[in-house]
Amino acid sequence: MSEKFTAYFLLIAGIIVIVLSSFQIYRVFTGRVRPFSLFRLSGLTIQIPQAPSGQMELLRGSDLTAIADLSAYYFLMSFFLNVGFKVSSLGIQLLRPIVVKPGATEP
Repeated sequence: MSEKFTAYFLLIAGIIVIVLSSFQIYRVFTGRVRPFSLFRLSGLTIQIPQAPSGQMELLRGSDLTAIADLSAYYFLMSFFLNVGFKVSSLGIQLLRPIVVKPGATEP
């Protein structure tokens, strides 16, 4: 009885982790929630003699920071999705009956 309780607990816990991670990724990529701020990058500029200031900005620092933060958030949530999958998989394996046939030999 204890094994069944543990198996169902692991299965439900893994599914909850998967659902919450998926929901958070959805909320961040739809723009409802901002990801955590991990990076603070400066803009990407190149030197151009013909430009009035001598430099041309290819990417703003805020854009690079947003891309880096989204990437880090995506990798973290992917890690949680994988953890949820492993926990659920362990619960499913505990629920499966183990059938042993004594005396059976392979052909």
